[in-house]
Amino acid sequence: MQIPSLVTVSSLAAAAAFVAAAAAPARDAQPMSGARAHAERYADVGRALREGRHAAAYGRVAALADAGHLPSAQLALLMHDQGRALFGSDWSASLDQRRRWNTLVINAGRQRVLLHDDEGGD
Repeated sequence: MQIPSLVTVSSLAAAAAFVAAAAAPARDAQPMSGARAHAERYADVGRALREGRHAAAYGRVAALADAGHLPSAQLALLMHDQGRALFGSDWSASLDQRRRWNTLVINAGRQRVLLHDDEGGD
């Protein structure tokens, strides 16, 4: 039995949060900030997944992950690592891409741990 890595567990949690967030209604059209543009593109990923357009979803989520979007990095790692089992396809990513995505995920986890440690409790 293979024990899932921290990144895989984190990616699965991100995927569940992603599905919930992607179901939210679209916002009014306005000029988009960087974060808002990422949110809109991430919502496009959700639509592509729901429509069974997995390759399109992976392409979009990989581009967002490359731009430093943490939830996309989590989902891109999950899709890359578990693509055949979950989507029936293998997805490609360079070693450098996977390292950058993994670094985003790990650094976010470290920040949460540091915030927890700074609370002063036992």
